[in-house]
Amino acid sequence: MKDPHHLSPRPQFHWTDQKIEVHVFCCVLAYLLCALLRRQLHTRGIDRSISAILNELSQIREVAVIFPPQGKQRKPTIKTTLSTLSDEQRTLYETLGLERYQNT
Repeated sequence: MKDPHHLSPRPQFHWTDQKIEVHVFCCVLAYLLCALLRRQLHTRGIDRSISAILNELSQIREVAVIFPPQGKQRKPTIKTTLSTLSDEQRTLYETLGLERYQNT
């Protein structure tokens, strides 16, 4: 929870008790989800810190190219592709099954 880059509860821009509690709850929930992600990867043989996992996953980009409608089409054609993945990113991508979220 003290990681200043990913899961830190600071800075918080809230002044009322209720909003501070909700902010902290969201931070704890995010930490719990990241810990579950790390555990899932650990059971599959990938032992990395939460920070390292989030750094690698944050570098994966999906690029969409929109082509104008042709002929009688009313909707534009959208083609998506992933940025070039490093070996570590490819391993995480395949292990977590992230291809099911990619738009085609």
